[in-house]
Amino acid sequence: MATQLRLVAVVLVMVLLTSTISVEGRSGGAPSGACGNLVPQHGLQAPQSGNGPYTVTTNVGATYNLSTTYTVTVQSSGAPFKGIFCQARNASIARGGTTPGVGTFTTAPDLRHADCSMVLAGTSPMGAITHSAKLGSGGAGVNNISFDWTSPSFAAGDLVMRCSVVQAFATFYTQIPSAVFTGPPAPPAPTTTPAPTTTPPPVTTTQPPLVPGILDGCLASPPTQFCFRQPPTCTGTSDCTYIYTHRIAGANLAVELFARLGTATGWVAVGYSTDSIMGNDDVLACDVDPAGYAVAKNLRNVGRTNVVHTGGVSANLSNVVTNRTDNQVYCSFERPLVTGSPEDFDLREPYTYFYGTRTAGTAAATGPLSGQHRTNPLISAEKVRASSVGSNSGTSSGCTQCLQLVLAMLLFSFLSFISA
Repeated sequence: MATQLRLVAVVLVMVLLTSTISVEGRSGGAPSGACGNLVPQHGLQAPQSGNGPYTVTTNVGATYNLSTTYTVTVQSSGAPFKGIFCQARNASIARGGTTPGVGTFTTAPDLRHADCSMVLAGTSPMGAITHSAKLGSGGAGVNNISFDWTSPSFAAGDLVMRCSVVQAFATFYTQIPSAVFTGPPAPPAPTTTPAPTTTPPPVTTTQPPLVPGILDGCLASPPTQFCFRQPPTCTGTSDCTYIYTHRIAGANLAVELFARLGTATGWVAVGYSTDSIMGNDDVLACDVDPAGYAVAKNLRNVGRTNVVHTGGVSANLSNVVTNRTDNQVYCSFERPLVTGSPEDFDLREPYTYFYGTRTAGTAAATGPLSGQHRTNPLISAEKVRASSVGSNSGTSSGCTQCLQLVLAMLLFSFLSFISA
């Protein structure tokens, strides 16, 4: 048996290597997992050193003005390129480092936004740009491409445009810099009155910091809602680090998401998947925005890239209540079981559930959620229905959705290897 298993493993490796060699790159552009270091997720391929024949220029000049649109050009003096991934970043961060994107881009033919907002806290969903199809006629590549970038509405310090350029699947250059452009000076301090002090955003008053009774419905006899909690023996928002609940409310699914993030920023989410591997999924999230407010979001995974619903981040959500207090974030909302939108799943059907959270500022991990989560999410062992009730804490002997974290981590590692 051991010999047979080794033979199967060898055959799988040969197949994987063969399929990897035949791939030329991501025709749909960089995934969100590349947001941190701007390295395309091309499997085991490493970037080339230096800039190669490529340059990144702008018409910004020495100093940028606030809320002003400029042109960015990526150009080659040699081999054409088939893909790009660009962000404006703080110039003090060394090449290869990770920092939020600044400003916003305008899409152009064959270019799309790469939403890094859930990977890099403080980055706009339009704060990065990548190719939507292989560049050039028939995907043969181009020698230059231009697009617009709009500077932030606030003084963000000295900035530099950084672009990763893909010549071929195994040949790419990362974080090629433009010239540094200096931020506008801060406005002078008033002379007759003290300078205003910055206060944190107010906490919404629609929900107290600790949500009382959040688990009552799933612990009742008989239960009236479905719950998942971590750790499995926690009793509520006072000692749980993650809580997800749902119940049917007429034609809607009423959802609650809570997490203790460890910092004042980050997010908590649940993914609904038709299989046991994250990709092409429906996602509901509770995210802390750059201003410090909790925002309920209706998202989706296109492939392994998390994108915003075309109707907006909160499309098809109603009765929204949010709260961010210290390191806690909470959202409750309702979404129709059937929205009529092709971007939303029919929530009457059974799905595998992925429970994830991420603290902003921690290193992004590679995985089926495009590297957005701090660690691999927990995965339900069996598919769950909207009509499911009871506690998914793993403490009940009758629990059929208890988690198989080890299996999930193996699946994510395998996917990361073969799908890049």
